[in-house]
This record gives sequence, C-alpha cells and structure tokens, in this order.
Amino acid sequence: MDDDPYVNPYFGEPWPSGICDTAPRTDTPVGELCGFCQLPFQDGDQGILTPAVLAGGQPGTVGWHKECILRQTVGSPFHQLGKCSCHGGTNFDAQTPAERRAEALAAWDLWHQRGTLSPGG
Repeated sequence: MDDDPYVNPYFGEPWPSGICDTAPRTDTPVGELCGFCQLPFQDGDQGILTPAVLAGGQPGTVGWHKECILRQTVGSPFHQLGKCSCHGGTNFDAQTPAERRAEALAAWDLWHQRGTLSPGG
C-alpha cells in the first residue's frame, strides 16, 4: 500500500469497513479524548484518526470511536427514525460524555439492525 497522507488510519481490531480494507492501522490513542463523545480511548477501542487543526492553530489528528464517527455521519437514533427536530419531532440532546457515547453505540446498533451496513464489528 502507498503511504497516502490523505488516508485516515484506523486503530483497534479491524471491522467490516472499507476503511480497514485500505487504510493503515495505527496504535490506539489510549488516554486521548474522542472527538465526539469526549471519553478517553482505552486499549481495545476501535476507531479512526482524522486530520484536525488543534489549539493554537497547530496541525494534528483527532481520534473517533468507530461508533462515534458513524453517529456523526448518519445521525442519532432519533434522526435515523425520523423523530428528531429535522423531521418535526423533539430531539434529546446528549450532554454528558457517557450520554454521547451511549447515543453513538445506539446509532451504530440501529444502523446495523436496519441492514444499512455489513453486520458485525
């Protein structure tokens, strides 16, 4: 594989995903905070690193749990079910890191239950 600087590396065990098929694998950023849920990564977590502009304008990367990056892409379970404010419903806004992580895990599960992605991972 070419060393493409524009490919986001993944960490943890591979899961059924084009990312894991084509991107380089890197070490889990244990102790760093997820870009969505703001919980620190632990050994065994799965996710990706994306380029970012950090504090002070410095270039760097931000890690995302695989569930958190999917939640940012497809929306919360409320959004997926058409019950969020986008669709005229009410929306629970997850506030704490634990609530945000739980929401991302629920979004991952719902997305897979609906058969939108390959099951597993």
